[in-house]
Amino acid sequence: MFSNPGKKIMGLASVVFWLTLVFAILGAIASISEGSFEVFFSSIGLLLAAWLSSLALYALGCVVDDIQHIRER
Repeated sequence: MFSNPGKKIMGLASVVFWLTLVFAILGAIASISEGSFEVFFSSIGLLLAAWLSSLALYALGCVVDDIQHIRER
């Protein structure tokens, strides 16, 4: 359960990004069909925020993984 935390954090970052991407695209499609461009732009903002937060979480996973490799040496 607690082995390879870096790989698990990197996997979590990928899953969070892809789920948010799917929901942002569905929200954008729904907002365009209703003609509500405010929701469309907020879904674009959600996509950007998801990308940045997933990038930071993935970088944290890389750091944890690198530290674990250094500790094993």
